[in-house]
Amino acid sequence: MATIASLNQLKNEWNLVISQANYTQILDIDSQTKANSTVQSCQDIQKVILSLDLRFLTNLLETGRFENICMEDIAKRDDILRCKCPLLCQVLCVNDVTKPKQASKGSDAKSKPLYKLKVTTGKLNFNVLCLEYAGALETLAPGTKLLIKGPHFTMMEGLVLLYNEQFSILGGRVPDLYEPWIAQQSSYKFRMQRDNKRTGAPKFEKLNADTHGLTNNQSATSTSLETKLLNDHRHHPSPNKTKGNTSTKPKDKSEKKTTCTQGPKPKQPLIKTTKGCKRD
Repeated sequence: MATIASLNQLKNEWNLVISQANYTQILDIDSQTKANSTVQSCQDIQKVILSLDLRFLTNLLETGRFENICMEDIAKRDDILRCKCPLLCQVLCVNDVTKPKQASKGSDAKSKPLYKLKVTTGKLNFNVLCLEYAGALETLAPGTKLLIKGPHFTMMEGLVLLYNEQFSILGGRVPDLYEPWIAQQSSYKFRMQRDNKRTGAPKFEKLNADTHGLTNNQSATSTSLETKLLNDHRHHPSPNKTKGNTSTKPKDKSEKKTTCTQGPKPKQPLIKTTKGCKRD
């Protein structure tokens, strides 16, 4: 069992108040440490708490000296300010507010990330804005624990503003929250890779200097077209170039070619005349 000294140390470091009886129930919740008599030091107790969902421990531990359970999704400003630091919190979700809502996580945007975390103490939920944080908080899985050191924090527009020195990430992995998150991340990456393949840029084709900047396919198409036009021109000469035809007026289709249908003219009968003959 945990010693009194270990529980007092936990109170000083994390501001958690746990009785001996409640600590026994916490061990019963964690199947990995159930009936494990070696969990005695403060570090052992902290390790157990990091692997549990704080929302299931609301009646077993007192965190931040906030007694009542807030039933709202986001607690009111006055309730949040009543919490005392250090304050143990659990991450529910992480968003980079500098990126559009529908933007991919693999975006090439060079803007400095600004992370907003939705956290819970187990009794109330609120949003935290991490200022000037250089790490990748978007990789934090739900269930990860962080400690707001204090001695106090500032609120603006319903957000708790924290600088790097005001909080620390404790880690921890809650299996019931971590495994669905991993599956969701894998599905998201698969969809992104599939969409990138569909919308990828066309493959680059080198220019051929012999075809005056045309690609190989364009050059072959142009050559075949020129050959076809040349053959058509040879087999079907233009009527304007017909020998003896200088008129540019198109020939009327209704005009028929005239041909001579009459036979040769009959010869006139020859009348022989004799010199000296007299007419009657």
